[in-house]
Parts: sequence; structure tokens; C-alpha cells
Amino acid sequence: MRFKPAFEGAARGNKNKNIVFCAVECDRVRDAAQANNIRSIPQFNFYFNGKEHAKFVGADEIKFRTYLGELNQMTGSKAGSHISM
Repeated sequence: MRFKPAFEGAARGNKNKNIVFCAVECDRVRDAAQANNIRSIPQFNFYFNGKEHAKFVGADEIKFRTYLGELNQMTGSKAGSHISM
């Protein structure tokens, strides 16, 4: 399963200005990979107020949408209740 279309779709559909989607090419930006302790790809890191809220490895769309929904709720977005569906 390729996860990139799901990630890009969520990024394009994001209505919450407080959530920023970012993809890092670990082969090209090794400092970022090392700073975030990336050992496997894909790895998803979710931050809130500069602190890591959640992290997981693997193409698990349910986990991705769950953590994204949590961030939407934490930032007070009305979209938060819809994104986790």
C-alpha cells in the first residue's frame, strides 16, 4: 500500500491553519532525519506547541487520521470532529 496519496489528500484538504504538513526526504536532509530519530520510513511525527504529541512508524491510515483528528481538536478547529471520520 502506498500512503503518499492519503497523506497528500489530507494535506490538500486541511482547513486548519494551525496544522502544517511536512514531508522530509531523509536521504537528502539527513540532519532532519537524525534530529527526529527516524529509523524507518514512513514515520509520522505529530507536534503540538513545539512538543511531540504522537509518533508512529508504518502506513497506518487509521492512526494517521486519529492523531490528525486529535491535533484538530487540540487546536480548537471545527474540522477536528470531521477529519477523524
